Amino acid sequence: MIDRAFRIHALGGPQVLQAEELPMPEPGVGEVIVAVRAARVKFREERVRGFSLAFPVTLGVEFASIISKTGESVERLR
Repeated sequence: MIDRAFRIHALGGPQVLQAEELPMPEPGVGEVIVAVRAARVKFREERVRGFSLAFPVTLGVEFASIISKTGESVERLR
């Protein structure tokens, strides 16, 4: 399965946003994977585009999602 993310690799305006396909991560012990259904780019991401120091940066701090996969020892979140 492929995961998609908006990432930036350089400083700049909206033109530096790139939609990329990434390998789907596997959850570790005590972790969950969430399937994001909706996300938005907001003020924090606007600031990151101008001040980030380590690239690439994956954007998205506010989103709606469901749990799609759980790691070992996860019992309450299903």
